[in-house]
Amino acid sequence: VQVTVTPYTGTVSIATSSPLVGTTSSSSATAAISLGGGHSVVTAAATFTVAQAAALGIDAPEYYAGEPVASVRLAATYGGGSRWSYVTRSGREVPIMR
Repeated sequence: VQVTVTPYTGTVSIATSSPLVGTTSSSSATAAISLGGGHSVVTAAATFTVAQAAALGIDAPEYYAGEPVASVRLAATYGGGSRWSYVTRSGREVPIMR
């Protein structure tokens, strides 16, 4: 899991968590990151292989708009909702409507 802190002013901080532990319905990980003074936006994103996503009930197509789908990403922002997306081999992220 990648945790990103984007402050209103200053430098963005990124940390990678420990591996996820638990089940597909309830997992946790630990990450250490510094929060500066003032307002910041905290985002966490986990990227899964297509096979791992299938185990979670997310069926990824083999191709999207002619590009091979390499992985599936789940991102969440503190105070906001979760967002799923396909990530193609070229790195393009395509939102999934769930």
